[in-house]
Amino acid sequence: MSNVISPRIYGCFNCMNHVALHDDILSKDFVAGRRRAFLFSHVMNVVAGRKMDRQLITGLHTIAYVHCSDCKEFLGWRYEKAYVEAQKYKESKTAGRRRAFLFSHVMNVVAGRKMDRQLITGLHTIAYVHCSDCKEFLGWRYEKAYVEAQKYKESKTVLIKCNIVKDNW
Repeated sequence: MSNVISPRIYGCFNCMNHVALHDDILSKDFVAGRRRAFLFSHVMNVVAGRKMDRQLITGLHTIAYVHCSDCKEFLGWRYEKAYVEAQKYKESKTAGRRRAFLFSHVMNVVAGRKMDRQLITGLHTIAYVHCSDCKEFLGWRYEKAYVEAQKYKESKTVLIKCNIVKDNW
């Protein structure tokens, strides 16, 4: 029996819906607005909004915002057209932006049910965490890591930056 190695998968931070494969990353050093982002050659399980022209740092582009097909969370945008010749390589590519932090201790959060998730770094048991006051989704806690090199994450919590602090702080 041959060993089947599952691909590294990127998921929506809100609902974990699979949205991209690691092999589809064109750049990890991409900038979307003032934030670091990944540029993907292909994404899945997303819906695109209406096309609109935007003057970006690299020139005029036609873009469409992309959202998770399950929970409708904003994930980034797809470049539909680049008007600057040097930027044409971006056409039909998607920029996804998010940033999260790993914490040893958190407070004023409640955890949901535990569930197994195949994340980029392997299989983990996680529980979504929410604000104990307003119930807003904040991130997830690693309950168990099945890959030895990922055991350091156990009992630690990932909080999504845009859900815990005001932009530009």
